[in-house]
Amino acid sequence: MYSVSPMQGLENYFGDTVELIHCGDSEVDKARSLAGTVDAVLIFAGCDATDEGEFLVPDANVDYSIMAHGYKNTGNPIKAWLFGKLVKSGQKHIEASDEEGKGVGGDRVKLGVRSSQVAMIKAIGRINPKTVVNLVAGSMIMTADWDEQVPAILYNWYAGMEGGNALARILFGDVNPSGKLPKYSYIPELNVRLSQLAKRLNTPTQPVILVDQATGFDWTKDTIADKVHPNQG
Repeated sequence: MYSVSPMQGLENYFGDTVELIHCGDSEVDKARSLAGTVDAVLIFAGCDATDEGEFLVPDANVDYSIMAHGYKNTGNPIKAWLFGKLVKSGQKHIEASDEEGKGVGGDRVKLGVRSSQVAMIKAIGRINPKTVVNLVAGSMIMTADWDEQVPAILYNWYAGMEGGNALARILFGDVNPSGKLPKYSYIPELNVRLSQLAKRLNTPTQPVILVDQATGFDWTKDTIADKVHPNQG
């Protein structure tokens, strides 16, 4: 198993032909001084497992060791002893937290990105016209606080092992991200509503095409070519 980070993907894409400069969330002044001098600015913001990991850890103020009595009462003393030890150890070393970057997954306290990321976006988002905010997350991200201050936003989701390589190809025009709605074809009622909406929005000057994954579609015929992302080639 391996994972290609966005920085690794950019390095793989450009090789030694482009200089890549990295600034952390706390390096706002450095990023501000560089933003107007570089060819493009890529800002990465969003969530990780500490923000929205789908698992639970015992709260510090609840004694979960009482659950060990369930094993003891059903004639499993060894399991009862092990369970009690493990729970107490978990409560001692890992506690639930609402502090940014120090949680253990589960529900987020707020739906926006972290405060340090918002500060960076607001500080440099308007400086370079070739700026893209890349959102990494698996659920809703509120952007109202800053989305008018940046030229472009790309929602990356959690991209998987080859995510960094894929992102580089999208950012620099090899592949069109297309704004597809994932898996909608599995909801027949939604397909009907989407078809009605597409017909209502479709005009000769601004055509709207509904891609129904249930019936299949041909990329070269069922989409509209443009100068930036041609459908063939």
